[in-house]
Amino acid sequence: MFAEPKPVVVVTGASGGIGSAVCDLFVENGARVIGLDLREPTVSHAQYQHVQVDVTSEQAMQSCAASLDVPIQHLITCAGIARPSESAAAIAGQLIDADVFRASVNLNLVSHYVTLMALLPNLESATGDRSVTFTSSINALVGFSNTLPGYSSAKAGLLGLVRTLVVPLGELGIRVNAVAPGRIATAMVADTWAGNYQDIEAAKDAIRGESPLAERVGTAEDIAEAYAWLLSDAAGYVSGQVLCVDGGYVGGTPPASVATAQLARYAGATTFIREAGKRGSPSN
Repeated sequence: MFAEPKPVVVVTGASGGIGSAVCDLFVENGARVIGLDLREPTVSHAQYQHVQVDVTSEQAMQSCAASLDVPIQHLITCAGIARPSESAAAIAGQLIDADVFRASVNLNLVSHYVTLMALLPNLESATGDRSVTFTSSINALVGFSNTLPGYSSAKAGLLGLVRTLVVPLGELGIRVNAVAPGRIATAMVADTWAGNYQDIEAAKDAIRGESPLAERVGTAEDIAEAYAWLLSDAAGYVSGQVLCVDGGYVGGTPPASVATAQLARYAGATTFIREAGKRGSPSN
């Protein structure tokens, strides 16, 4: 996957479903991976370094960048969460409180910019191919009837951020792109779609019924492979793009009942999202 010398890759939300899969794949391919997350590490490897840090805090991220003191070739921001208060409002068909909206945008959008600004000197000091890749969502591209308005707005904001940064970062030799996952079988989605964050198989069954790609359900590993391509030499001339990894959901026409069905599923979203939402703890 990576040419010699192996790069240093920083991943935020490293203990979440997608973040953890990204870290695992890159470590397996020889990269030195630095994972940032408030939670305990889920990856154990000699080439993996875990830093517990609040990525929404400018001061914390500046301190983190200074402590790393190493050139960074690639930054992947996976930090994000669907907040329970947004889900509750969606169930009731109400607009969310402004404070809830603000908190969701802070983690799902602002923290990505805060992280980039803190680590930009580390990226500038590296040589060779360098890149920044944000984790957006198909929620940024498709409306779901008041479902997670803060989350969806933030994910759309990341696409605007890509387009805004493509020239200034390009002048530094740094590529910037985004991945937009679709319905991916992770713990967060399992809690939302199946009412039990541990029941990944039930989540897969629920997702399978609305996937345009027959009998195929997206996994965290699918998203990790998309990142692997965007960071590879094969994508060395790719910048300013959003890569949807959704089985064709955005490109097709989902059933009209999808939005209504999804609202009903949020009634079962309880423990996992509530716990992950504490202090803006990132998850996927």
